[in-house]
Parts: sequence; structure tokens; C-alpha cells
Amino acid sequence: MRASLYLLLCLLFASCHSGVSSDYAYVSGKIENGYADGDSIIVTFTVPNPIMNERTTYQTQVVNGEEFSFTIPVVCPVYAILVSSGCHGTILLEPGKEIELEIVPDSSGVQQIQMIRGSQLSKQEESDLNEVSMALAEMMMSDANVSVSDMNSISPEAWADSTLIRMNKDLVVLTDDEKLPIDLKQSYYHCCKLFFYLPELFFKYEAHAKLNYLRKNGQQDPDGAKFVAPQLNPSYYSFLKHFNFKEPVTLHQDAYAKALKMLLTKEALGILPIGDMPVGEWVKDTQSKLSDLLGFKEGLFYDLLAANAYEAQMANDLQPLSDKQQENIRAYFSNQAIVDILMGENEKAKAWDVRGMAEKPEVPKEQLLEAIFAPHAGKVIVVDFWATWCGPCVEAMYLFKDAKKELVKKDVVFIYFVDSSSSIDRCNKIANEIGGLHYFLTTDEWNYLSYQIDELNIYTPTYLLFDKNGKLVEKKFRFPGVSEMQQKIEALL
Repeated sequence: MRASLYLLLCLLFASCHSGVSSDYAYVSGKIENGYADGDSIIVTFTVPNPIMNERTTYQTQVVNGEEFSFTIPVVCPVYAILVSSGCHGTILLEPGKEIELEIVPDSSGVQQIQMIRGSQLSKQEESDLNEVSMALAEMMMSDANVSVSDMNSISPEAWADSTLIRMNKDLVVLTDDEKLPIDLKQSYYHCCKLFFYLPELFFKYEAHAKLNYLRKNGQQDPDGAKFVAPQLNPSYYSFLKHFNFKEPVTLHQDAYAKALKMLLTKEALGILPIGDMPVGEWVKDTQSKLSDLLGFKEGLFYDLLAANAYEAQMANDLQPLSDKQQENIRAYFSNQAIVDILMGENEKAKAWDVRGMAEKPEVPKEQLLEAIFAPHAGKVIVVDFWATWCGPCVEAMYLFKDAKKELVKKDVVFIYFVDSSSSIDRCNKIANEIGGLHYFLTTDEWNYLSYQIDELNIYTPTYLLFDKNGKLVEKKFRFPGVSEMQQKIEALL
């Protein structure tokens, strides 16, 4: 269910209808009736961000009968979610365009969004999208662990080709669907490719190769100690041209920024750290390495990749922009929306406070788990993989808070790993309220621990239970409830 909801939001945020330009969307509206005069109402827009791996929220407080307005940076037309007391809608934001709406009660007194200028998805379209997203999510999750019988018998490039065939075959269920309008169907097609197939299959060749090896040789080498993944060459990444990174339809996918950040970490591509390099020089070098693989040399993609390189520095390394980097950004980007987003993130980075987080051992990622566990030898350890944007993760923490207090008295250790897509400020707030040992992981550390513990991936929330001997005895991909979780932990004491 979580995957289907994510896919639905991904699509709603990804439906670009026209060419790309740099501008802002201007939203104005008015709330009429349905509330007592003088009552305050919160109006919220949630918009995907092609630079940060999260959605950006714009919020204002309005008194009944008064007007409200938003100025929202957008790179291409995009569907955003509007939420207000008693109603929600999916509104199309377009660069340079003005959107005007009213929130008014219908004949039954239920608040509704009425568009004066602009457009939104109908309730029927939202319902159809939800139905298709659930079917596709089921198919993808069952597809995640499928692999060829012997990956060692074919080259990485051949495996990528066979995976492309499988992807296109899977997505026929979407392209043949008769309920969705053509433009939304096209958007969802790209959403599925970018949300699932790229990060979970193509970008995880080594993990799939290891899983394939363990399936074939598990009895002889149960821990995969003898496994050596084939060395990937740049040619392996030729599949990238099938993911349409240049097209407007992909730019505002929820998963777009994550895909760019993963691309930046692929050693075989040889992409340089951006550091204090002039942006144009970095882009030119990156174009020389990627253009043949992507199928294009020019376009907004390369600017967004550079912006994501800066954002990754701030999010992963917790390192604000240097004065030189800020100068380079302002000198290079003509797209003011990109400049504003990066400078806004830099202000947050300068204010980051990690006092609520545990001090992470200064060891290579290969030794991180062992170093974190070392002080707790002989104790039951519960590990919680979570993210600040993961509602079920945060809800479970607070639900289990009282039970955890009693278990801590019995020498149970609670360790929390949060990923770099999360808000530092919110991490600190939750860590201070929940207690336990909270570690902020870089993307590399998160990915390595995912492979180390589970050959393919760690989803949020994921819960791991280790017995007193340090052996992993239980793994849950969702919170099982307070009673069941407590029973499972107490059984290890």
C-alpha cells in the first residue's frame, strides 16, 4: 500500500504538459463561508523539488473571507497538492502562469475547490490513478527480487538489456489501460521507470549479482564471502538513454532528484566532485562523460545535475556552501528558481544542529555497523531504519515510546538510522523526544548498510532485531504493532 501511494503522488507531481522554462507559478485564492468570521484556516501547497529529494511545502494562514497568495518556483508544469480545512485538490502549476481559485462549500456544506483560472484533476481521475497505482505497485514489488538464472554467464550490459525488455513488458499493463487520459498515462509511465526500475534494478546491479550468487551457491558460501561483483564499465550505463532525462515529463518526478544523486555516486562514470570548480567547467567535463550514454549533450538536465551535486554536499556531508561556491552558483545559473532553492538550502545547512544525534564512529562504511554495535555486546539490539518524510516511521516511534522505556530497563538497545534525504531539524526534534541512539547516515553509508544487511534494499520503515550474540533474528518491513513488537523483543531477553 505504501508503494502504491508513493507511486500515485509521484505521478501527480510529474505530469508536465509542455516545454521547459524558468519561472514561478503564481497562485491566488479566497476562502468563503463554511467557517466562522475571524477563524484562521491553514492553506498548504506541497510541490515536488527537482533539486532536493523531498517535497517542498508552502503554507499560509488565512482568515475566513480573506485572500491568500503563493509564489512558487517551478521548472516545468507540475501537479501539486493543495490542502485546506475539509478539502484537498491536485492543482496544475505552470511557469509564469497565474492560478486563481476559491474554496467554498457545496450544497451539502462540504468545502470544495473551484478553479477560476487554471485546472485541477477531477475526483474520477484521482480515483482511476489510485486504482492503477495499486496494481502497478503490486507488480513491481513482486518483480523486485526476480533475476536471471545465472547472471555470471552474461555481461552486465547483456543483463541491462534483458532488464529493459522486462521493464517494457511490465509497463504494457499501463500503456494498455483505457481509463487514464493519454497525458497522465504517459506521465505515469515515466514515473514507474524512474521510481522503481532505475534505482531498484539498473542502479543495483552489484546487489542483484550478489543475490543471484547466493541463490546458486548459498550452501557452499552462505555469507557471500567469496563473491566478487563484476567490474562495471561506463558502457553498462547505456540504459540511461531509455529514461528520458531531458524530457519535461520527467523533470518534476518525486524520484528525479534521487536518481540524479544516485547517478553522481557511480564510480564507473567518473563524475568529479563539484567543489569550488566553476559550474560551467564542471558541466563541460560531465557532459563529455555522460552525453553518449544519455543521448544528449545540452539541456536543463546538466544544470539540475550540478545543482544536485551542491545539494548532496549539504545533505550528505552536512557542509554548507563555501563563499566561492555561492559566487559560482550566482554567476552560472540563469534559472533564478535554482539559485533561490540552493541558497535557501544553504541557510538551513548553516543552521543545522546535530546535538540530538549520536556521534558516529569515524570509521569506513564497511566497519560502521560493527563499530556502532561494539559498545553494546551481550545486549539485544533493535535497529530502526527511518526517514523524517516517512509518516508510518514517525508514527510508530511515538506509538512504541512507552513500551521502549520499559525495555531499555532490561538492557535492550534502540538504534535509529536516518537517511540523508531527511530534515536535520526534524531529526533532532524527534531524537530528543523519542530517545535512543540516532545516527544520521550519508547516502553511501545507507546504501552500504542496506546491502550488508539485506542484499537488495532497506525500505522505510524497516526493523531489525539482533539477539545477545549479535545475530540478526528478525526483520520487519512495517511496524507490526506495539504488542507484537514488544513480544518479539522480550523473547530474545
